[in-house]
Amino acid sequence: MEQRVIKIGNSVGVIIPQPLRRQIRLRPGEKVIVEADVVAREIVVRRKGTISKRSSVTPEFYKWLEKFNQRYAGALRELADR
Repeated sequence: MEQRVIKIGNSVGVIIPQPLRRQIRLRPGEKVIVEADVVAREIVVRRKGTISKRSSVTPEFYKWLEKFNQRYAGALRELADR
């Protein structure tokens, strides 16, 4: 189901159509977790308290990876040039 990203104040949002909300029994006012899967370039929305089975890569891993890349950027560039 294709949806358009809409501007809401300084943020943006996507309307979750009623048929999809009914399928997962999501009610207005319930808390959800919104996560970014940067590798797949996807946004995942799930009910708070559920475990996502889409990816085993945690946000902490991405933070660690970013620090690693910054620390070893020169060495990684040198290896890539070889």
